[in-house]
Amino acid sequence: ASLRLLPTSQDFGTVVTGSSSAEVTFTLTNPGGVPTGTISHTFGGANAAEFSVRASTCAGAPLAGGANCTIVVRFDAASAGAKVATLDVTDGTLTASSRLPATGAAPGAIVIEPSTRDFGSSAIGVATGGTTFTVRNTGGSATGELTVALAGTNPADFPVIEGGDGCSGATLPAAGTCTIAVQFRPGASGARSATLRVQGTPGGTATAALSGNGESAAAIEVTPTAADFGSVATGSNSSNVAFTVRNTGG
Repeated sequence: ASLRLLPTSQDFGTVVTGSSSAEVTFTLTNPGGVPTGTISHTFGGANAAEFSVRASTCAGAPLAGGANCTIVVRFDAASAGAKVATLDVTDGTLTASSRLPATGAAPGAIVIEPSTRDFGSSAIGVATGGTTFTVRNTGGSATGELTVALAGTNPADFPVIEGGDGCSGATLPAAGTCTIAVQFRPGASGARSATLRVQGTPGGTATAALSGNGESAAAIEVTPTAADFGSVATGSNSSNVAFTVRNTGG
């Protein structure tokens, strides 16, 4: 009797932490002419706990000469980084092993920069120049499809510039980026605020706080609105009259 386990090495690929790989079937064969002892199997190596047997036709019985059986294995990524383990099969005397490399990857996680932006003051209805916000995936795997929204007290005052949204519908790979250009166009006077929100599943939520101040448009007022200079003899001057010009706008 002898034991042969195939494949002798199986890479389970990259799996997001908290998720599982596809199941892989290993075939154990006894190419000898007599039965083995009772078969058992375990995992060894530094990351043995992250591998599990999902099904087995091998454990608990001898393997007849010329026969085979199967073991179905899955990788469950518990943390990020390179992983390695072994699938070890024995009948108490004979052994066979397969090497199991895999990689755990942190899930997509987005951040937005800058996280705050004060657009300063602008006249009501007059747009400022745009500010570009960069969304970055700091995780080790791709995000889901991103959505972009404006929320808060005055979202209509902070429009995304036409053609300036490169994030809606995008999927960011690890370290990938996209940009959103926003401007401030106040609809009323006073302090205005909103929140730029980007979300992905996976990826999470990233927000930027937006603020600005709306001002009334400039308005000129002259006082007095009329002045009678009275009767003045030819060749003479009237008394001086002072007119005050005032900007009554914001």
